[in-house]
Amino acid sequence: MVPMTIGRRLTMWYGSIWTLSLVLLSVAVYATFARNQRAEIDRALDEELAEIAIEVVNAADTATRDAQLRKYFGQHPYYAVQVARPDGEILFASESLRQSSLPVPDFREGAAEQSVENVAFDDGREFRAASRLVQTFDGPVVIQAGDSLEPYYAALSRLMSVLLWLLPASVAAALAAGYWLSRRALAPVDQMTAAAIRISANRLAERVDVACPDDELGRLATAFNGMLDRLQRSFQEMQQFSADAAHELRTPLAVLRSEADVALQTARSPEEYQSILENQLDEIQRMTRLVDQLLFLCREDAGVTAPGAPIAVGPFIAELVEDLQPLAHDRNLSLRCEPLPACRVLIDSDRLRRLFCNLLDNAIKYTPPGGRVTVSGACRVDEVEIAVSDTGIGVSAEQAPHLFQRFYRAASSRGSTYGSGLGLAICDAVAKRHGGRITIAGNPDAGTNVVVTLPTAAPPSASAM
Repeated sequence: MVPMTIGRRLTMWYGSIWTLSLVLLSVAVYATFARNQRAEIDRALDEELAEIAIEVVNAADTATRDAQLRKYFGQHPYYAVQVARPDGEILFASESLRQSSLPVPDFREGAAEQSVENVAFDDGREFRAASRLVQTFDGPVVIQAGDSLEPYYAALSRLMSVLLWLLPASVAAALAAGYWLSRRALAPVDQMTAAAIRISANRLAERVDVACPDDELGRLATAFNGMLDRLQRSFQEMQQFSADAAHELRTPLAVLRSEADVALQTARSPEEYQSILENQLDEIQRMTRLVDQLLFLCREDAGVTAPGAPIAVGPFIAELVEDLQPLAHDRNLSLRCEPLPACRVLIDSDRLRRLFCNLLDNAIKYTPPGGRVTVSGACRVDEVEIAVSDTGIGVSAEQAPHLFQRFYRAASSRGSTYGSGLGLAICDAVAKRHGGRITIAGNPDAGTNVVVTLPTAAPPSASAM
């Protein structure tokens, strides 16, 4: 069985609608033609009755009436003429009636004085007969005129033959045109299908040509290309992420192997072994931290989020700032938390802690001794903003677009501090996962201002911490 593709379905629908339209049109044409022809016959018969009435009404006696009727209507080439009494007595009949007679209508008192009807004779002939009651010198008579329906039926037959021939030819032409139009209209879909078949991990740069971007298929092709752009970008980010992760893990592994090789080459004192183990422990801790960050990002990408609970942001961050005071004191920094609103956000407490710990840790690491780090906040209608500001090295306009990229570290920070370049990426992932956002603004050597915006879980409280 041939599969019913979209093109075939469109062709069948087009052909069916066209066939139905032609059938309805043919019926309407046939009915209109028949009605108009019948009306034309009736009009001609009415004119003929008017002429007969003149001769009958104006006649002064029977002989004159009979003579006038025989003269003008006895051998009429087109119409059959008959004059009769209301009781059926025939007074005159033209030769075209051939020994037959038209039925005389019963014009009773109060009835119409004119009628039109079809009359069939025994010899197979059929006439359209018009009758009218008129008053004459010797009382009322019925004048009648009949026209053969043979030409009428012949015209209808010819019209029917034309319609029956035209209908299948038109349907065949419509099906052919519908198929051609459907193939032409669905050509972009075929192109997208071919492109989807060709595209693979090594050919993500291919795109579908968009001839008419404003029509439905053009918008579909544009959306398809946009999807390919996102896939290509995501695939490149995954490749870069894998390469960066391998690079970050390679260094501590190389250090561990090197120190182990050195330690095994010669016998050493317990103090030397302890020093080597301490160095290896530092590298292991670095690897553990990096693996933990990578696992966290993978879980965020996969949508694995722990159930959140409403948390009062103000007290939570104030406690976190208090916990980081020793770290700031060691670097001779001022870490201050301004009064924060008691807005509640729906988020997992571990993720909220990781988010602001990373931001505060960055602010402390990249602020020179003697500087200050300040945390402030404000509650809006349906969201809360927490800002972490510092007087550190700041960020340049070139660095700003890349700060949330994984493993990205500004050139000014490389080698000066210890980190993997995943902190801000984790912060951004947590904020977006919970319907928030992070914006960073700053100038080199003028400090940095990081603003975290999160949706509130309940109407903000009027009280402040």
